[in-house]
Amino acid sequence: MLRVAIVDDEADFVETIESLLKSIINSYGMNYSIDKFIDGKGLLSGNTRYDLLLLDIEMPTIDGFDLVEKIKNNTIVADFQAIIYISNYDNFIQESIKHAPFRFVRKSNLEDEFEEAVNAFLKQYLKNDDFFAFTDRDTKEDITLKLFDIVLFEAQGHDIRLVIGNNKDYTIKRNADITLEALEKKYSSKGFIRSHKTYLVNYRHIYRISDSKILFTNGGAALISRKNIKEFKLKYQSFVMKE
Repeated sequence: MLRVAIVDDEADFVETIESLLKSIINSYGMNYSIDKFIDGKGLLSGNTRYDLLLLDIEMPTIDGFDLVEKIKNNTIVADFQAIIYISNYDNFIQESIKHAPFRFVRKSNLEDEFEEAVNAFLKQYLKNDDFFAFTDRDTKEDITLKLFDIVLFEAQGHDIRLVIGNNKDYTIKRNADITLEALEKKYSSKGFIRSHKTYLVNYRHIYRISDSKILFTNGGAALISRKNIKEFKLKYQSFVMKE
């Protein structure tokens, strides 16, 4: 799931940015979440890893530049992948460069520059192969998910059930490319381990491994074959040690 934070002290402008952003992201068929803040303190109080920060520069208490420095200096748990600064003042462009923003958008030319900036970011974000694209069986919606967010794949009759971290699940019709065997072959190097003939699980979401099941951080569970426990634990430990 793409995670975005908007930080601007003008509440009406935050809503404008959110509307433009949703329109652009929806055209990609991606799952996403957007958090909105009217000051930097709100962002600093959380612990979410954002893929994109949309930041105003001139704000009371903490300006956009100081906010980024606080995050980079590990004063909070939150992290981010890219910044797009949005400002009324062109004179901030030069100063923003030292903070390595992805783009600088002027509010005076918001729609054109914002659309270009977000599209450029999304194309880069989707460029690597750490995503899983599929069509939901029930809604017929084309969906793209980040592999990191997928908790498990489960074989159910002629379908594959997919569960993500917030316990939302999807159903996918099986085909030659979407079977547990095919998914295991494709994603075994990406942190997915076969625990049972009906389960392929993402090690990143595992909370506990018992003799008969795996418990996940979202409260869910999956079966593990007794004959497979030793090999499963070795693969799990191998992934953990690489972190």
